[in-house]
Amino acid sequence: MTYNRCCGKQTHHAPLLQSTCSGLDGCDRRRDHEEDHRTGHDWRWWRSTALAGRRIGLTRRGHALVFFGDTTVATALRGMDIEMIGAAPEHDLGPRLMALSKERQGLPLAAQAELTRQRLAMWSQELVPAVEGLLHEQSADLLVTSLFGAGVAQLVSTQSGIPWCVINSTFYVGPYPPRPLEHDFHERTVLLFRSYFIPLLEQAPLVLHATDPVFDYNHTALPARHHYVGPLLWEAPAPIPTYLAEPGAPWVLVTLSSMVQDDLPLAQAALAALAPQPVRVVLTPGGGRQPTVLHTVPPNVRVEPYVPHSRSLSAAGCCSVTRAMARS
Repeated sequence: MTYNRCCGKQTHHAPLLQSTCSGLDGCDRRRDHEEDHRTGHDWRWWRSTALAGRRIGLTRRGHALVFFGDTTVATALRGMDIEMIGAAPEHDLGPRLMALSKERQGLPLAAQAELTRQRLAMWSQELVPAVEGLLHEQSADLLVTSLFGAGVAQLVSTQSGIPWCVINSTFYVGPYPPRPLEHDFHERTVLLFRSYFIPLLEQAPLVLHATDPVFDYNHTALPARHHYVGPLLWEAPAPIPTYLAEPGAPWVLVTLSSMVQDDLPLAQAALAALAPQPVRVVLTPGGGRQPTVLHTVPPNVRVEPYVPHSRSLSAAGCCSVTRAMARS
């Protein structure tokens, strides 16, 4: 979640909203996350790559930005000359989603979706006082959030009158999708979209989709306040392990979400499947987790806390697909 403090005095909000949209225009392609059929389980609220990509465009246009996020975002942005204000640890979304996944086990799908909606709404309401206090303290003109923060932004805007903008860092999510949601998502996710996320996106003054219509089945029937702006390509700088350049078998990347959640079994299953194959594997567990969290590491596997994907991959999933295309 980002607070935008314009360097010049703002007398009304519309020009700021327009400049935000213009400052984020991109020219490359992207498609990534969400649960179930389209790709793996990602469920991330504050997408640090999208946050930093947005920062580049806005600062070039003379805006001052303050970032507010949970522990995952604070870790991703550390040492990057970005003003960052962290939420209280009890507001970290990852642990709540992990607890939720256990709580909804055995419930009917509709009940699972409703429980998820309730927990997200409760979490959003809990964050309102902190966000409102920061808006007042920072004299913000605009509140910008990624998809999972839309509930917080809508509540804060209703009470304060500040305009808000949603950055959707993946394929199109919103009213009037290019094809039935049931073709791409599990029923529980469809129910959650329709009961929680889509109504919020219908209310948002501005929604920017960080992808291209070509990845959304050439979708062009966007609502009036929704815009395709291309990908927000950015990743934290870090040295590339020298062993990646050594000759040998092909490299395979296994990477988990940058937000801590209950996905380590996926990593263990992937490593077990790749262990007998004639490949080398690099695993990034994400979320600041260290290699010691894995019970078994096959001989052909290297585990790194973080590796910049754009310099180490030719193809992958989620954001890495876009980076691979940008390099081609």
